Amino acid sequence: MAPYLNNRRGDLFGILNRSHDEHWNPETDRMIAQKYSARDLRGKAACKADLQKRFGLQQRADWPVFGIVSRFADQKGFNLIKEALPRALNAMVMQVAVLGTGDSSTENFFHWLTATYPGRVGSYIGFSPELSHVVEAGSDFFLMPSLYEPCGLNQMYSMKYGTLPIVRATGGLEDSVQNYNEGNGEGTGFKFHDPTGNALYFTIGWAVSTWFDRPHHVATLRANAMAQEFSWEKSAAKYVEVYEHAIKKRRAAT
Repeated sequence: MAPYLNNRRGDLFGILNRSHDEHWNPETDRMIAQKYSARDLRGKAACKADLQKRFGLQQRADWPVFGIVSRFADQKGFNLIKEALPRALNAMVMQVAVLGTGDSSTENFFHWLTATYPGRVGSYIGFSPELSHVVEAGSDFFLMPSLYEPCGLNQMYSMKYGTLPIVRATGGLEDSVQNYNEGNGEGTGFKFHDPTGNALYFTIGWAVSTWFDRPHHVATLRANAMAQEFSWEKSAAKYVEVYEHAIKKRRAAT
């Protein structure tokens, strides 16, 4: 379809989905241990402790927690996670909290990972809206290495909660996450391009090193992430523009 789409490129528009602030907002969320905001992040520490308790992780405020909330499907990059996470856990000081269900081999992988790294990996295989909020609020980083992602919502939820997304630069993930600039601390998360376990592994390492070596940059990234605007007002206005464009083209043709 590429030649046809290229010929009509002036008539193609990409519009991001948006998050629902009434459901995903750390200032009003009743499913998390303690509410918090960009102005007062003390509640996030309580949410992290709650996450660690619920998922059987060691109570270590100084260790970074990487969260995963997803359906277990190839699209979501779980082959990359299977390759990268054991290496990362062997080489780095970190914890992982996993919530999801789907492909049986991926479920078995996380059962194995939890048993192999007790106190450092915790998993809940299943569906739980409450726990999805717990993971988003309590994690420091959020793993979302999708092979393709037309838009994606969890990276937006994560930023809203001051949880820095680690994403592959594809589709809506590329559009909505600003890559960390190590020189000045700007950005809203961490991105990689190659769909390989190595690329994910080194990006996890980049996040871990930032956590321990440049904590002031983590604070800046969190502030930047929580300041992002993902309300439906912007996307609704773009839908209006698309309809106006279509009406104008139709009128010109007739």
